[in-house]
Amino acid sequence: MYESTTSVESHNPEAWAPVGGPSAFPPHLLSAIPDEIDYGVIVVASDARVLYCNQCAKRELRHHGVLALADGKIEAQDPQEAGSLAGVIRMSAERGVRSLVTLGGRDGLSVAVVPLAPSSASAGRAVLLLIGKRGICAPLSADGFARQHGLTTAESAVLVSLAHGHQPSAIARLNGVAVTTVRTQIQSIRDKTGARDIRDLIRRVATLPPLIGILRI
Repeated sequence: MYESTTSVESHNPEAWAPVGGPSAFPPHLLSAIPDEIDYGVIVVASDARVLYCNQCAKRELRHHGVLALADGKIEAQDPQEAGSLAGVIRMSAERGVRSLVTLGGRDGLSVAVVPLAPSSASAGRAVLLLIGKRGICAPLSADGFARQHGLTTAESAVLVSLAHGHQPSAIARLNGVAVTTVRTQIQSIRDKTGARDIRDLIRRVATLPPLIGILRI
């Protein structure tokens, strides 16, 4: 875990207002933006009571068993981690401290805990929990990249497997084809995308916009 004791500075809302004025951007559109992003976003009060949870975070809560919602509050499933997470959230709200915690073991889930500016001098801070991604890219992003470069369905599947860290031999076993077939597909992907090598290809995939809208359909 790392911490920064620098408090969050207050922000001037007018500095972020759209050119047409605050009313030019409907609030319902602003609230819809986090649902299109492949990062879990949860906003909680100092007692871990959930104030907002985007679609990606809801999927994390439903399927992965590291975080849970109990009586309207966010908590770690592991009892040993539950107290630690609650303490970090409370410290963030009270002292304006940013932290990074890892839940579910060394290879588990990373969560950034970020204090948000209070609405008034007497109000407690809300706290942003930003959940790390579980993969390099979301399916919607990979699909868009594949269509942009004219990849076939088989090549798209190979691309996603490479992004998940699978070696060509493992991809061949998963798809029931020869390793030479997978290597030919990789070469075709490189030719179509202009990637210098697999590392360059993965770098391009890793920096795609993190869109997940397709997961809600």
